Order: sequence, then C-alpha cells, then structure tokens
Amino acid sequence: MKIFLLLFVLVASQFCYGNETGFLFFGDAGTGSKEQFQAAASMEDYCKNSKCDFVALLGDNFYPSGVTSINDPLWNSAFESPYANLSLIFYSLYEL
Repeated sequence: MKIFLLLFVLVASQFCYGNETGFLFFGDAGTGSKEQFQAAASMEDYCKNSKCDFVALLGDNFYPSGVTSINDPLWNSAFESPYANLSLIFYSLYEL
C-alpha cells in the first residue's frame, strides 16, 4: 500500500506542479532534538539551491508513541518548530 501511495503522490505532483517537480522525502521525523533542527536546517539549505515543491513524510513521525490529539504538544516541539522555515506543503503517507 505504501508503494501505491508514493506513486499517487508522484503522479499527482505532475498535475499540480508541471513537468519539473522537486521534493523531499523523509521518515522518522524526530523528537525535537538539536539534531532534528540541524537536519531541518540542511533541508532549508538544500531547497535554497534546488527545486523543492513539497515534502512527503514516510512514517514514524512522532516518538516515542505518536501524538494523542491535535492539541498534543509534540506537534509543536517535534514538527512545527523544527520545520518552521521550510515553506512547503507536507504530505504524510500512511497505510490504511
């Protein structure tokens, strides 16, 4: 199922972004650590010099056991804060 979702995102991106599409794919997004902020800064640097249209999250995005609701503080500390400077659309891939 993950392969199907990945292919769907790639095909859909052609309709949304045209013939040339740039994207970041990553999983195991992090815990809000110093290293996660460093990785996010590297992504920002990469996108300054390369075409980046969107990000696809591949899974295992919140550690140690996921988020409990839309109000869970992990949204801010482990996702919104580290990736705040990436002005891209984030798509999350998951199994049904």
